[in-house]
Amino acid sequence: MSDTSTGQVESGTVLALEPGGSRVVVHQDQGGEYELIHIHDFFQLGEPERDASGRDVLTFDSSSLMKLKALADAYSFDYEEGLILLCLDLHRYALANPRESYSFLDDL
Repeated sequence: MSDTSTGQVESGTVLALEPGGSRVVVHQDQGGEYELIHIHDFFQLGEPERDASGRDVLTFDSSSLMKLKALADAYSFDYEEGLILLCLDLHRYALANPRESYSFLDDL
């Protein structure tokens, strides 16, 4: 994970929106055809929203991110590897930063 305030962020990364307003890289694009919103589409987890600039944001409560880990493990052979790694990265971020809710966005 890296802080976006230190420089350019590669496109295709997924960022966490921190409570203070900063953005932290939680996942680097692994190539392939997957996006953050696919977590909601495939696993019915997270609430899709739009931020003030119209970008898609996916918000989770802490229990949803724990479920996401179990689903990623269970379906690891059914979905693209990059999507599974994204799920695991979001879960790791939640473990390292305990709070009630989390918001993530694609940095396209």
